[in-house]
Amino acid sequence: MRLDDLRYYFSVAGLVVASAGFYAMIFMGGMRQLFGIEEPLFWVFFWMTFLVFAIFGLVYYVPRLRNAYRGERVEDKYYSLRAVWIQIVVVSMVATYIFAPYFKKNDLLAGISDFIIAGGSFLFFVGLFCYLSFYQRSFRQRK
Repeated sequence: MRLDDLRYYFSVAGLVVASAGFYAMIFMGGMRQLFGIEEPLFWVFFWMTFLVFAIFGLVYYVPRLRNAYRGERVEDKYYSLRAVWIQIVVVSMVATYIFAPYFKKNDLLAGISDFIIAGGSFLFFVGLFCYLSFYQRSFRQRK
């Protein structure tokens, strides 16, 4: 193994492990909202999820990130528009379900119906994910 490869693996492995921790916390936060997991069991599941995400990231994504690390163009992946819309709707529903208790605890939204809060937060997340999926991609391709 060359010194450049070793330097690359050490620098990118830290990013992948940190991302695995972030995504494991988001995933387990959703699981806690759905299933009401108690504190000791939560941390056991968190570390198991973290290890799965970290191992998957280290095995599959570290080799794929080499072009991005060098500043080159990363390989393009093309998805069907239907699949993208299904992902946007599903992720928006999950985000609405996860964040709904926080919106209901807000004093500013205390007098508003739960259906209006859920619909508004769903539309907010759909708009956010549409912006991140469509507008950002077309903006990057103009360069």
